[in-house]
Amino acid sequence: AAAGRGAASLAAGWGLGQRSGGAGGGDRSRAALERQVEQLQGQVAAGSASPAQRQRLVELLLALGEQGPATGELEQLADQQPARWQLRLLLAELRRNGNDRSGAERELRQLLNLKPDRIEALQLMTLLQLEQGQAVSQQLLFPLSLEFSESDRALLEEMGDEIRALGIDWSPFGGNTVVGRGLP
Repeated sequence: AAAGRGAASLAAGWGLGQRSGGAGGGDRSRAALERQVEQLQGQVAAGSASPAQRQRLVELLLALGEQGPATGELEQLADQQPARWQLRLLLAELRRNGNDRSGAERELRQLLNLKPDRIEALQLMTLLQLEQGQAVSQQLLFPLSLEFSESDRALLEEMGDEIRALGIDWSPFGGNTVVGRGLP
């Protein structure tokens, strides 16, 4: 339960940084956060920071919009605490947001090797594949025959490439009928 709360607070720090573009609330509150960051970074450098303090450092860096340093610190935390899969998932999301798609995919593959049942990781992996135009299509054992109205069939033809890019494998069968052979 504590691990879940910790990951939730990390996500909250990340979300705050995303929405506000930084700490917001004036220069004094930002300066106070920056002082806390400096203090925690000193403890990390000295080797005296606890995992909770390192997590707090990541939260503060994210709230300040310092995604690069937060990613580096989070990577170390995730490596030191592999049982906390939420850290690896957040790291993958940070890499994705920083346009490091291959790094995000690497993090997700590492997570899925340890926890193949994590739906959150599977969803993010699918999103990454869609964003990169690499949608995977699972071929159906029994193809589906689908009848459309004439206007829907015309729309389907018009959007055919986009639909196939999503991993939906289909082909015309005659008239207003199409055959579905694969789904994402």
